[in-house]
Amino acid sequence: MKALRMLLTSDHHGIVFLRFAAVGGFFTLVYIIAAALLAAVLNWQPMIANFTAHVLNILPTYLSQRSLAFRSDAAHATAFWRYAVLQAPLVLMSTSITWLLIDRLKLSEGPAFAVIGILIAMVSFLLQRFWAFGHRPDAR
Repeated sequence: MKALRMLLTSDHHGIVFLRFAAVGGFFTLVYIIAAALLAAVLNWQPMIANFTAHVLNILPTYLSQRSLAFRSDAAHATAFWRYAVLQAPLVLMSTSITWLLIDRLKLSEGPAFAVIGILIAMVSFLLQRFWAFGHRPDAR
């Protein structure tokens, strides 16, 4: 019980990362499945499938990361704006990597989307932890 309480309430970087990984892992899986289905079932171009899957995940991922992973009390007006702003370079990055891995290197879509999802998640953690949700290690 004490370990569970620590996982749910601790602000330690490692514990926050575990919560981020759980929430982000779930939504990364949703992204991978959505992108792969859009590409395979609807026969969308991989870059369009990637972009659509990423954009569709923004709001539910924001709400979950804010409340569950980072337990942020930052105002939605500030936190969502920052979160949304950081999504633009992340979408550009994921779309560019999609083009490189699938269109140029001819990697299969499923593994490519998995690699892309993991890379974007790692960059996203740092940007969310230290900017979007206003964590200041020196202020705690």
